[in-house]
Amino acid sequence: MPNTQKKKAIDRRAERWARKRLPLICQEHHIHQPDLTWRRSAVKEYTSGHTRWGLGWSSVVVTEGNHGPINYWGIDPLVDAKSVFLHEMAHAITKHGHDDKFYECFWRMARAEKLPLREVAKREARRGPGRRQYLATRPGRG
Repeated sequence: MPNTQKKKAIDRRAERWARKRLPLICQEHHIHQPDLTWRRSAVKEYTSGHTRWGLGWSSVVVTEGNHGPINYWGIDPLVDAKSVFLHEMAHAITKHGHDDKFYECFWRMARAEKLPLREVAKREARRGPGRRQYLATRPGRG
């Protein structure tokens, strides 16, 4: 008996956006373009990522969550995926962990890309003390 259920269409907007932005961000920050791997999770409800770097190379991996119209963090999944990409690019650019230099780079890119900063801050606040992240969303900052 044939399967009559239609597969859910894969939304590739975030991936297309990231692949388009990648060379521009690298050129702006004067870095070699990292290898970008974009995956989709069948089980996770949120997008995650990781970055690795060495002498003259870096690699960015984004695993897009399997979510509905609102994801695990309570934000738009497209914003979530874009935010994760920029977060990982900030690691590739600064070669730093979650310190002031890293967050300065991340928030500058999030503002430049016109992401909704309050939504992005919800996600970033889970990394520990959220004061630095929330301050970045206040009017008159940066």
